[in-house]
Amino acid sequence: MTIEMHQQKTNAIALRHGGGIKAASFAFRRFDVARGAMVVVAVLASASVLVLLATILWLSVTSGVPGDPELGFTFRHYVDTFLDGFTYRVLWNTFLFWLVTLVVAFALALPMAWLIERTDFPAKAIVLTLMTVALLIPGFAVALGWVFLLHPRIGLINQALIGLFGLTTAPFNITSILGMGIVEGLSLTPLAFIMTSVVLRAMDPALEEAAAMSGAPPRQAILRVTLPVVWPGLFAATIYVSAVSFAAFDVPAILGLTNRIYTFSTYVFRQLTPTEGPPEYGSVASLSVIMVILAMVLSWGYRMAQRQAPRYAIVTGKAYRPRIIPLGRAKSAAVAFVVAFFLVSQALPILMLGWASALPFLQMPSAQALAQVSAVNYRGIPAELLLRSATNTAILMALVPTITVAVSVAISWVVLRSRARGRALIEFLSFLPVTVPPIVFSVAALLLVIFVLRGAVSLYGTLSLLASFT
Repeated sequence: MTIEMHQQKTNAIALRHGGGIKAASFAFRRFDVARGAMVVVAVLASASVLVLLATILWLSVTSGVPGDPELGFTFRHYVDTFLDGFTYRVLWNTFLFWLVTLVVAFALALPMAWLIERTDFPAKAIVLTLMTVALLIPGFAVALGWVFLLHPRIGLINQALIGLFGLTTAPFNITSILGMGIVEGLSLTPLAFIMTSVVLRAMDPALEEAAAMSGAPPRQAILRVTLPVVWPGLFAATIYVSAVSFAAFDVPAILGLTNRIYTFSTYVFRQLTPTEGPPEYGSVASLSVIMVILAMVLSWGYRMAQRQAPRYAIVTGKAYRPRIIPLGRAKSAAVAFVVAFFLVSQALPILMLGWASALPFLQMPSAQALAQVSAVNYRGIPAELLLRSATNTAILMALVPTITVAVSVAISWVVLRSRARGRALIEFLSFLPVTVPPIVFSVAALLLVIFVLRGAVSLYGTLSLLASFT
């Protein structure tokens, strides 16, 4: 009996160990498959970016329409682009638009981020919620609201000031580079606020306290302690906001096209939709190559800023808490400043847009105008078109974030957790689409589908094309 019991125990141990080995082997294979899948996804995403870049470069050095048997190589597009004076005007407009946007966005975002993260500002949760909601409001809606407010001919504020003071011309002109930059800066302030808030939240204010105890005045402490520590984060935020403003289309299109003021995105759109003749693919591609080079510089700068961040890391204890500065008598002014921002940047143009949509024609608020408010304009929208657009939007809202998150997780794992060769190139290519204006990659994707993939798969005019390249 003892021998039989020993044998049974031995078999049980062997079975248990064998089962454990099999389970471990299965878990290892499952992890290995998941790791390989993430590498494949990251490589495919990077390859798609390279294909789009190659398409743009190929179009910039070829003549004729893609698919033409007489298609040849030429540098004429670059020569025409650099010899055309209008190109430099477009680039200058884009630079001024970017500069005004950046100044406005950070001039508003930095003080509000400091108020929320470092002071006893009331209702911080409400401000953070409103900033998040502001990111979701389409830029074209806000821009259209500003057209109804400050357009030199139909803007209600301009018309009111002209009638009140007897002016001969409108005092404000939103359809200018300055006006476009201010509106875009107001739209990007929530993005700059969120990025700078994270930087200020991560900094230990004990360093500033140590500087103050050493006798450093506040200005010197900010210049020699605060700015050097938060500089990598602020620089990365500046590059990211710069890339978004460089690629902006909605605000320049709504405010600038009516006054024939072009930035890069709107100029490319005009070249692709000429009133006469075929689209200027070569000119668009040559100008796009220039913007891609600038985008690569921005991507490189962003990557360098991210790499320098660990040098400024601060080791703190578990009890680390930011020191909250009491605002005292300045609390009312701080609250007024934040409330004024939300009223001017979001509430006023959106309310103006709603007011204009409820009237048969744009007019000043009055009892007579209020009596004409109705839903006639809304009832005039074709129901079939509205349903189709809503359905397409819902599909894209479900597909695009899902694809984006899946690809982002794969790329992040490959870049941060793996030792795969070429992960630096994958990281660079993953950020490049952020800095390249979307209209550049849109043109490349459209031409790729029309002239290269037309025989293999039919994607032109489908939601699959939008979801894949968005």
